[in-house]
Amino acid sequence: MEYFSIRDEGHPLPPLADQNRAFSIAVRVFTMLNCSDQNQSSDLLEFGSGALLWRNELTLSQFMEQAFPRTDHPNLNESVPLGKAADIKSELRARSLQKATGLRFQPTDDLRNHLRLDQKQGIVEIYHHTAVLKEHLIANQPAPRDLAICESIRISNIPRQLALEALDSMQKILFPLDSDSQSFLRSLVSKASFDPDCLRFESVPYRSDDEKVVPCHYFGSRLMDLYDEIENPRPRSWVEKWIERRSGARYVMMATLIGVIIAVLLGLLGLAVGIFQAWVGYQQWQHPIGS
Repeated sequence: MEYFSIRDEGHPLPPLADQNRAFSIAVRVFTMLNCSDQNQSSDLLEFGSGALLWRNELTLSQFMEQAFPRTDHPNLNESVPLGKAADIKSELRARSLQKATGLRFQPTDDLRNHLRLDQKQGIVEIYHHTAVLKEHLIANQPAPRDLAICESIRISNIPRQLALEALDSMQKILFPLDSDSQSFLRSLVSKASFDPDCLRFESVPYRSDDEKVVPCHYFGSRLMDLYDEIENPRPRSWVEKWIERRSGARYVMMATLIGVIIAVLLGLLGLAVGIFQAWVGYQQWQHPIGS
């Protein structure tokens, strides 16, 4: 850690573990990311559940670009007619997701995990510290939202476009102002430890007139993952899994084969019965019973 290495030699350096912990806490405060200077499992980094590695040669803007690559989706970017994108987003209400797919919603303190879908566990992570996002937006309000990350970082630690997307994905897409969505959000605040500020929807202090509709440059792919889950829901209850296991192609083939075998056995049984009846008739003809 370069900061600790340049300290006055008259003071002993803190243990390396404490240095790492201090660095991680500082980064978490001003970027809302779980960060580490030690190597993590590559699988964890790709999946998003491990702390993100900040190498010494990376600047803050390079680190943020690594943490938040742009992932435009063709169905949500600006080249698509507004109506189509709006139709997709209207299907992504959290209540609708829960009813159609059985997904559960879990708060996360790591902005990088926002909208991350764990299909195996059936959990969607939501970055719920909306007050922090609003403060970042107020701090860089004069800045255009389409600035490059390296330019946006000079004004605020979080790019304006990124903060707007995270806030809108929660307050306009997952939990819009309809009564059902708000009731569901209140239940998450009371039962799942979501930040109570999620229920405050004021936008005047931090949003300019040209930011009423914000394109999805960072979280578009994750929104489409949720939409795909609605279109093709994964079985989650044991009943759904039991039905799904028996509706695959191999079970169709097996059922067809069993049906053919049963038909053959019934045919053989019918043939045997016919032969027996013919034999009985022949015996009665050969040995008629006297009247």
